[in-house]
Amino acid sequence: MANFFDDLGNAFKKLANDVSTEVSVTAKEQKAKEAFQKLGRMHYQAVCKGEAPGGPEFDQQVLEIRQLLQQIKDLKDNAHVTSAEDFEA
Repeated sequence: MANFFDDLGNAFKKLANDVSTEVSVTAKEQKAKEAFQKLGRMHYQAVCKGEAPGGPEFDQQVLEIRQLLQQIKDLKDNAHVTSAEDFEA
């Protein structure tokens, strides 16, 4: 009987980890969306001024987006997908 409860506890721990990962991914996706919007505003403002988009602030924004996208990919690649087998004894 103890084995059943151990297995059940482990399954719940895996599920909690999956939920935590999904929350992290969602938060990073929101940050990436905001970073893309800021980059778009920067690009638009530069074009309106007759300037070429770029510069250190622009480059930093591109770097931030790349880092966020890589973090999202890493989280998804390392995530455990809960399946029915996780609940079988």
